[in-house]
Amino acid sequence: MYKRQARSGSSVGVSRVDDWADLEQAIALARKHDTKVLVEAAVRGREVDIAVLERPDGTLDVGPALEIHHSAAFFDFDAKYTPGAAEFVIPADLDQAWRDRLEDAARRVFTALGCAGLLRADFFLTEHGVVLNEVNTMPGLTELSQFPQIWRAAGVPYPQLLDRLLSTAR
Repeated sequence: MYKRQARSGSSVGVSRVDDWADLEQAIALARKHDTKVLVEAAVRGREVDIAVLERPDGTLDVGPALEIHHSAAFFDFDAKYTPGAAEFVIPADLDQAWRDRLEDAARRVFTALGCAGLLRADFFLTEHGVVLNEVNTMPGLTELSQFPQIWRAAGVPYPQLLDRLLSTAR
């Protein structure tokens, strides 16, 4: 099971709990970062992220899928920010049916949540199907962050991505 704070990014305050005896300590750590704490069952599967970018006319574009490869117990802060600890594969090695399913799900999430401008939807592909892990309505936007990397792979360089976000916001 995973315990995490509810309103922060980059897996800050997230713990993996494999023994019930460790749950209290994990909750205490999470509460150092947020008063609201989530306890959720672990999901095993391929980690695939989908970026949605809104155009000024409201049209939604979906970037190529990004798959996260790492050797950590789970994709925590250290796995995200230690050089060489994780690899982002863009485009993810998915057949067309999986790509279509994920792109459709990401668009529906964007619309259902009333998002504007951008969204990164993070999924697990499990033996039972697709699981929406989380949504990032304000994903990281450094040049090295996943969202800009996805769009760079789609042929949208970083300055153009920022211009598009600003144009849509106006």
